[in-house]
Amino acid sequence: MTPFLAFVSPDYSTQIDPNEVAEVFEVPADHILNPKKLYSTKFKLKNTSHRVFAIPYQQHFIWGMTAQIIESMQKHIISN
Repeated sequence: MTPFLAFVSPDYSTQIDPNEVAEVFEVPADHILNPKKLYSTKFKLKNTSHRVFAIPYQQHFIWGMTAQIIESMQKHIISN
């Protein structure tokens, strides 16, 4: 997967497959790209330690692979 940022027209209308997507919401770039908004926690599963990233936004909780991709994108942008 390759993350990307884009400018979206205010009148853009999403078309989702309800079998794959429960909800679509927007998060401002200044929130999603702010490393202070991202946190991680560790947990053990079957004697293996795992790190999970998360970004809370309003009533939403961005986590898992999506948050991990965002964390990677943040690092890339900050280092360049």
